[in-house]
Amino acid sequence: HRKIIHRDLKPDNVIIFDVEEFPLKVSAKITDFGIAKLSTCQRPNSPQAVTISHRAPEIAMGIPYYGTNSDIWSLGLMFYNMARRDPTGATYYSTNENDLLQRIVHWYPIPSKARLEELFQGATAVKWEQISIPKTSPTLKLQVSCKKLFEEHVGDPELFLDLITHMMDFDWNTRFSAEDCFRHPFFVEGRQQLSTLRPLLTPFSRVIEYTNYAERAELKDYIQLGIESIMGVEGPCSDGNLMTVHILAE
Repeated sequence: HRKIIHRDLKPDNVIIFDVEEFPLKVSAKITDFGIAKLSTCQRPNSPQAVTISHRAPEIAMGIPYYGTNSDIWSLGLMFYNMARRDPTGATYYSTNENDLLQRIVHWYPIPSKARLEELFQGATAVKWEQISIPKTSPTLKLQVSCKKLFEEHVGDPELFLDLITHMMDFDWNTRFSAEDCFRHPFFVEGRQQLSTLRPLLTPFSRVIEYTNYAERAELKDYIQLGIESIMGVEGPCSDGNLMTVHILAE
């Protein structure tokens, strides 16, 4: 409603608080609004926004005028990766815009070839001729094990996949808004099931890499202090220049 684009939605920028007093209540807070901005059609936006693997197609293409629904793509991707038991999205990691768009058109639902060509007319980062289009549009799927787990703890996996398909619509003109998402049957019919999401919040580790300059000798101490005092979990285990941090811990 306030027309704010976050422009860097990814798992690293969402903190999940497990509220002890309410066993089934989980609070998710969005962080890092460093490149957030007001969505406006009067001024072009920078295409160098959003961590590349979570960029919406229009941003990867270099379309200068994108809006709040670019965040919906990133959010849909996060939901999909969690359901696939790949919360960091490492499986689909991309290194450049061309590679990202190539993965998108081969892994996610896409409009007709004619419509895709129309959408690429405004692209400045990647040319239409550079993209190899599959003969048939892919569909979003969950492995059997993930599907059973999702159905047991969260809700109807088919409704969920239908929701994600609309959130990750390549055509940003028809992509769901936040209001559209909440009106979708997955949320309307599955509010009770969503209250049982907590069992899926299993601990996982992240590795922090840093350059071991002499002036950064205190970095480990600061990180450990922050993790222990703010998050209330065990600090990092040092191993040379790599540190393993348990973000979610029982």
